[in-house]
Amino acid sequence: MQNVKQGFFKYFLIMVVILVLDQSSKAYLIDYFQSNNNKKYISLMFFLDLTPIWNQGISFGAFKNYQYANMLFIFINLFIMVYFVIKFFKQTLSSPIKISIILVLSGGIGNVLDRIFRGAVFDFIWFNFYKISFPVFNFADMSISFGAIIFFYYLIRFKKIF
Repeated sequence: MQNVKQGFFKYFLIMVVILVLDQSSKAYLIDYFQSNNNKKYISLMFFLDLTPIWNQGISFGAFKNYQYANMLFIFINLFIMVYFVIKFFKQTLSSPIKISIILVLSGGIGNVLDRIFRGAVFDFIWFNFYKISFPVFNFADMSISFGAIIFFYYLIRFKKIF
């Protein structure tokens, strides 16, 4: 039982760190951009800017003009999170799969918190390399993406997850 508690605590700690990083970076940058006359961006490097974008849709702003989209996305995200929590606790999973689930859950929770408390997801990291521009994203999105990459790598490599 002690081993189970230690294992759970390790994954819970990863989740907390990601959520704190995600939510604190968003809070700081929202305040920064509002305090500086709605400044349009902060240039960090020639290919990396911080720019405030409120995403009311899903990936890349899709479905942002639908009236009940925000509420629908909250319910869909919650359903997916409950599914992964059940899988996490009900089945014996390898550590990389558990980490992938924790990464996806952490990012999902971070973006759901934005939708609930801010009405939209706050994105701010923008890679733009010469004429190549990537969609603006946040730490929660990175967490979801890395979790999905790990998950699908193991799915393809070992042909079995659950």
